[in-house]
Amino acid sequence: MQKNRKKNKFGFTLIEIVVVVSSIGIIMIIVVGTILQTMKAQNRNRAISKLSDEGNWILSELRRNVFNSGGGLLCSSDNLSVGLTSVVDNLSTVLSCSVNGNKIASSSGSIEKKLNSDSVTINNCDNFVFCGSGTGDELRVVTFKFSLSTLVSGVGTTQDFWTTVVGRN
Repeated sequence: MQKNRKKNKFGFTLIEIVVVVSSIGIIMIIVVGTILQTMKAQNRNRAISKLSDEGNWILSELRRNVFNSGGGLLCSSDNLSVGLTSVVDNLSTVLSCSVNGNKIASSSGSIEKKLNSDSVTINNCDNFVFCGSGTGDELRVVTFKFSLSTLVSGVGTTQDFWTTVVGRN
C-alpha cells in the first residue's frame, strides 16, 4: 500500500523569484526616469527664470540711462556702444556690450558698472545698439539687442533680449 503523504512546500520557485525581481526592476526604472525628468524640468525652469530676470533687469537699466539722458545720444559706428549725457548728474555715460569681456556695462567717468552677473554669458552683441530719430526733432529712438545664456545644474538655456527706448531732449 502506498502511503499518501502530504508534502508541505515552503519557498518560491526560481520562476516566481525572476518574475518578482523583473517587475520590481521595471517599476524602479520608471520611477527613477520620472524623477530625473522632473529634476531636469525644474532645472530648466530655474535657468529660464534666472536668465529672464537678469535680462529684464539689464534692459530696465539701459532704458533708465537713455530716459535720463539729455538727448545727447551718440552711437558708435560698430553699434556696440552709445554715449549719453545724463540730465540727473550732467555726466557723460557710455553704455556698451562686449562678448569677449562678457559684460554689458555703464561707464560714467572712471566708474564702470557691470550690468550682468558672472553667472550669465553674453552670447551676442552684434548691433547691440541702434540709434534713430523719432517723429520730431525732440525724439531720439534707441534700440538695444543682446543675447544671454546660463547653465543651471547641467541644463543650459539661451535667450535674446531687446527693447526700444524713446529718449527725451
